[in-house]
Amino acid sequence: MRVENLNTNKRIKRIPIIALTASVLEDDRSAALEAGMDGFANKPVDFPVLCAEIARVLGLEVIQQNEPTTSAVTIKVIDEQKGALLWGSVDAYYEQLNLFIKHHFDSFVALRQACERGEVDEVKRLTHTLKGVSGNLSLRSLMMSLETLEHDLQHSPETCKAQIALIFDAAQKVRERVESRTSETAPRFAEETSHQALLLLLTDLQNVVKRNEFDEALIETLTRSATQFTPEINAIIEKVNDFEFEDAEHKLDELVKTIEALIEDKE
Repeated sequence: MRVENLNTNKRIKRIPIIALTASVLEDDRSAALEAGMDGFANKPVDFPVLCAEIARVLGLEVIQQNEPTTSAVTIKVIDEQKGALLWGSVDAYYEQLNLFIKHHFDSFVALRQACERGEVDEVKRLTHTLKGVSGNLSLRSLMMSLETLEHDLQHSPETCKAQIALIFDAAQKVRERVESRTSETAPRFAEETSHQALLLLLTDLQNVVKRNEFDEALIETLTRSATQFTPEINAIIEKVNDFEFEDAEHKLDELVKTIEALIEDKE
């Protein structure tokens, strides 16, 4: 039953809905809200973050647990251990961080520029967006710095330039670490995957997708594969991550036919 049907059916009590997706993009968050969702959370699921979002949607007070006092400065810029727990492996976590840098680093540049121009509303918008994405990726140091900025914007926006400089520096460190690790791991995937081996992997994924299931190990193996079809494979994986299995199956069928034709031509 569609969300709008649930909302118009007076016999059914309004049920808040939280979108759960692997995407870290703000456009997907906005699309979920426009589709009628009440909240948004990322998968892999960070249970405390999901509980906080459920509480927010239901209008419940969140009781903070007593934790040792700490500051953003003392927390790792990238918590690989927490990221691996959430995403299944350190490699999978860095794949998400790579997407974060690709799609959101320009927003940190825009944040600094908006501050220099005195555009307080734009600074507030970017701060809120980047805080949410950073939290979803367990970039806790960055998220806490953005929370501090959000607080400062409410009370003394004219003093935020120094905090934004710290935030930009932290974002730079994340980017440098992600780029460094990409160069470190690149040699492992230098040898191109054969068409036959790739076809076997894609056939396995076809069977998984037809059952509307998700195989993290298979996805990770495909992600590591060095092949001319990397853009097509990434598009398929993105559909699977968003549970759009029908679209993923259609793209898979097309790619399998293309590779089968290449193999036949060589024979």
